[in-house]
Amino acid sequence: LKGTVVDHMGSPVPYALVTVSSLLPQKRTYTDVGGNFLLQGVRPGTWPLVAQGTVGSRRVYAFQSVSVQADETETADFVLETTADLDGVLASVDGAVRTGTVRIHPYDETATALEDIHYDTTVSSQNFSIPSVPPGQYFLWATGMGANTPYTVWQSLFLQRGPNSRTVAIPAAFVGGRVLGPVGQALASVSLQLLPRLDEHVKLPQSLYNSLMRAAFSGANGVFQFNYVQPGNYQLLYLSPTGAFAGQWMAMPPFSLGSGQSIPNMDIPVSE
Repeated sequence: LKGTVVDHMGSPVPYALVTVSSLLPQKRTYTDVGGNFLLQGVRPGTWPLVAQGTVGSRRVYAFQSVSVQADETETADFVLETTADLDGVLASVDGAVRTGTVRIHPYDETATALEDIHYDTTVSSQNFSIPSVPPGQYFLWATGMGANTPYTVWQSLFLQRGPNSRTVAIPAAFVGGRVLGPVGQALASVSLQLLPRLDEHVKLPQSLYNSLMRAAFSGANGVFQFNYVQPGNYQLLYLSPTGAFAGQWMAMPPFSLGSGQSIPNMDIPVSE
């Protein structure tokens, strides 16, 4: 396999890492100062070919499928471009967000969001901007402090070449209830987690998925509440404080939250 790696202006990208993905033993090399690469001894077959390089200040990840024939040399060229710009607004119905960070993660050749390549920005007066990134499909997530409590929201988006705009809604919906003991008494300081159950086509590395989880504790009267919960499917976990399962995470049945829907009375019965 041979080819070149250039940026969108046609300039060579030196020292870009080129890898034949999913092939063991792994085949990889780096481009020379002219952006050229050569991979020898690649087994016949159809493989994902990945190029990672730096264009300006951006790390860029690109891939394509290549077919390799026995005793032949195939050519595969890459253009690593940073021609997309994203401008957006974090829209909250209960007032301007106090703080916020927005991150977008490109997807790899297996349609999994990349963990170590992402483009970030901070929110200023509800607005955010991420300029000069590669066009393509992304997983966006935003986190920060809303008008009163923390928020975490996410969505998928596609960026085309040129300007792109996006409104990221911070919903007013919430999920709340009480943690109750075996005889109905309120249980305080019980650790809770709200886990999103993502669609099958959304594949995230574990560390990125963990960033979407929400944590809370029950109050003195056993009350808990997760604010700014976006529509979707969820599961609520609690750390059992007593009984045979003390110290273990216990799962409540999964549930769905519709657009504009809140659940104020999801009581958690803790058994002995």
